[in-house]
Amino acid sequence: MAEEDDKLERTWVFSGGQPAFDFDAIIRESHESEISITENPIEGGSPAHDHAVILPKRLEIEGRVSDTPLPSGGAAVFAGDRRSVTAFEMMVNLQESRKVFTVLTGLRRYTNMMLKILRTVQEAGTAEVLDFTATLQEVRIVNTEIVTFPPRRPGKTKRQADKKTDGGEKKAEAPKPVDRTSLLRKLSEYVSGGDVDLGSVLP
Repeated sequence: MAEEDDKLERTWVFSGGQPAFDFDAIIRESHESEISITENPIEGGSPAHDHAVILPKRLEIEGRVSDTPLPSGGAAVFAGDRRSVTAFEMMVNLQESRKVFTVLTGLRRYTNMMLKILRTVQEAGTAEVLDFTATLQEVRIVNTEIVTFPPRRPGKTKRQADKKTDGGEKKAEAPKPVDRTSLLRKLSEYVSGGDVDLGSVLP
């Protein structure tokens, strides 16, 4: 770990508690940083960052590990006669452990990464070389805070409805009888143009 600052020109993988390793050669690095922006209209005055989500960082590495590395490079952790086989097994074990790790590249230090895809093709002419493509993706880790509220005080709250009271059985009042003779006389006077108050005789 102490040599991290001296190895920025290489790609190192630091897995928690495991020996750090680098590769004999890095052919290509692809760094991907992306945010997802809503395609819906944003209401005026609303903060734009509330409608954009930062996606996990992605890193793709094309590298090589040879059974006969150059004297100037090659991780000592890939020991044995078949360093290519050892490197492949170590990367598969790192992937299947599903543990996060740190990757140090020449552009950036990535933390909380996982090996998502490991792809390699070996042909007759490359039997002593491991040429691989590794796709790494960041794991977003958040902390959940639990808040304990004080207990509710005893007694009725505003949300509780008042209890219904039983007022007993109430009888409906009978309608007042209508004086038909007086009603007909008033209607006749009203039709003839007289000033008649019909409200006094109508029920």
